[in-house]
Amino acid sequence: MSNTNNELYWSVVSQFSQASQVTEEYSFNEVVDLILKGTQKKISHARAEQIAHSLYSAARLSYSAVDDDSPVYLQVKHLVNQIREETKLKASIIEQMTALAKELPEYNELLSIPGLGVRTVVSLIGELGDIRRFRNSNVLNAFIGIDLRHYESGDYVANDHISKRGNTVARKILFKAIQIINYTAISLIVLKPVQNWTIVFQLTTKIPNWSWLTLIF
Repeated sequence: MSNTNNELYWSVVSQFSQASQVTEEYSFNEVVDLILKGTQKKISHARAEQIAHSLYSAARLSYSAVDDDSPVYLQVKHLVNQIREETKLKASIIEQMTALAKELPEYNELLSIPGLGVRTVVSLIGELGDIRRFRNSNVLNAFIGIDLRHYESGDYVANDHISKRGNTVARKILFKAIQIINYTAISLIVLKPVQNWTIVFQLTTKIPNWSWLTLIF
């Protein structure tokens, strides 16, 4: 499964953590039905069958290191339930953060950059706070930990690299945001070069307004 952090994935992990459940306890059609019921989102019957075939292939090749009655399987279900509850809590918190962020002018400014979604924008605002409090881009770079460190001693000069100090979470969010922006820009140029030149121009002209983005590029 391409996405390992959604309701369907954790449902599969919880229900089919034992290989014997797939090969012995349930029939193929029962496995398909359980997969379909494992998420509130609508997925096609063909997609459910594809997942079921993958489960059967994995189950036939696997050899469990513990017995079928091992408490490890109960632990797996317990942990999955915890992850589900924490995911719901996180989604609720992000909704509250979004409601607050919409009142800030930088919310729409960041959201207008092709590729950035609400969650990424809200996460950036949440970690960076009021960007206006930074005197210049160098101060902001140091806060995130992307300021360059230089070392030399005698004839030895080390390669410059970022300090990786400061707000680790903000640096990770920013790194992911840059990847998304870069991928979006490349996709616009490669897939539809003529129609999307206007969008690419808007993308490249918006980014300089955020000095901490231009330094990553």
